Amino acid sequence: MHPESPYVPQQPEFNAKVPLPLMFDAQRVPWADRHSADVTAGAPQQLHRHIVDALGKLGYRPVYVVEPAIYGQAIGDTGITQGYVLGEKYLHSVRDPYNAFRLVGLMFGLTSIGWVLLALVALSQGSWAFLIVSLSLLGIFLGVGAMLLGQHAFDSRLLYVTLKGEVYRSGLDARVQKPSQVAGSQRLSILSELRVDVWIAGVRSRNEAGRRVVFAPTIAPDLRAEFQAAIGEMAATALPKAILQKSVDQTKHEVLIRCGYCSTLNRQEEALCTSCGAPLALETAVPRDGWRSLPG
Repeated sequence: MHPESPYVPQQPEFNAKVPLPLMFDAQRVPWADRHSADVTAGAPQQLHRHIVDALGKLGYRPVYVVEPAIYGQAIGDTGITQGYVLGEKYLHSVRDPYNAFRLVGLMFGLTSIGWVLLALVALSQGSWAFLIVSLSLLGIFLGVGAMLLGQHAFDSRLLYVTLKGEVYRSGLDARVQKPSQVAGSQRLSILSELRVDVWIAGVRSRNEAGRRVVFAPTIAPDLRAEFQAAIGEMAATALPKAILQKSVDQTKHEVLIRCGYCSTLNRQEEALCTSCGAPLALETAVPRDGWRSLPG
């Protein structure tokens, strides 16, 4: 279960700000490290869900989640797919020097009250020159005070994972499981070759125009170790549940034998059905692509 918010309360601050939803642009984030891997999987959506779960175990709250969709595909043709997940953790307000800035801004605001009183005195005495000076200084103090009162920043850590690649559709029924898969929970009808990219960054952000934007990187001595831990967690828990032991081309041309009693597909080398134990006949052999070969 993912935490509801990655925000970590810090020491009490004057006029503390609450982080707004992050406006994410991968091109503008100062990524500190990147790892890429090519994998052969079943449906990319399941791999994506396992990656989201792996990030949750590491304490990252999914901020943006786009499940892979398949585009430009007809039956028997190749389609493309792309999806990503952005996780964030350790989100907290930066106390120094922003808390001091806000306190100074409060002092400017209180001082402006004095300029208001002086302006009223000048108005009552008809001293127009002093009135103009008082109003000018009042505007300056109010403007600087408001600017300083709004100073704030948040530090956090971002982990960004993308899936992109080609997807192939076989001609077999979508309810058939893939015997060649490490964990038999994917569909035989979808095979995919994916590039998995993982980025990590320590960032500083602030609220602007109703959103929170990244404006600078942060230095984190343990960032490299955190990145290796994330890669290890995904390799140990996410990838084994979705990747295939064989390449797409090998899997597409593998011959299976359909049981005449329970219709379960079995490897060609099996003599008995792995589901019901009935003898298997080669006449029921079905290639991975779903097309039977002509006799002879």
